[in-house]
Amino acid sequence: MPSSEADSARFRAARDPRFKKVLVVDDITYVVRSIGRILEAEGYFVLTAKTGQEALDKFADYSPDLITVDQKLPDMTGLQLVGRIRRRSEGAKAKIVFISGVTDKSEIQSILLEEIDGYLVKPFKKARLIETVRALVKLHDPPAPSDDESLPDLEDISGEDTSEDW
Repeated sequence: MPSSEADSARFRAARDPRFKKVLVVDDITYVVRSIGRILEAEGYFVLTAKTGQEALDKFADYSPDLITVDQKLPDMTGLQLVGRIRRRSEGAKAKIVFISGVTDKSEIQSILLEEIDGYLVKPFKKARLIETVRALVKLHDPPAPSDDESLPDLEDISGEDTSEDW
């Protein structure tokens, strides 16, 4: 139950179909926060999860329009999570972007056969993330691109948390 006015507004927005929702799934705090801030600045409502089970719970509660999924999660692989989401009735319409450090073309091809809508290789640039998400989930009236210099560029994300916690 929401504890403050801001929490209450966020709770209502999460269930409002007018908001395009993105679920960011990664076990690394820095990655989740970085991707989340970038997408929030672009006008998306962002939910986060650090485990596969947490992602499944949030998927069931909020029906996100798009999910970014890392391959390495503490309780299951990203592909296992994708399979479990796709088996749900609402799972067929959600767009899924797989995020991984895998660069082998044959391995990427096999991942793309698993009903994945997009693939980003770590490290990636902020513009590439935004471009990928926009191509899959259109906002009704997208805001102008953010010029916020405080947002991190993701070119240095390697999958390891080497920065301070924000």
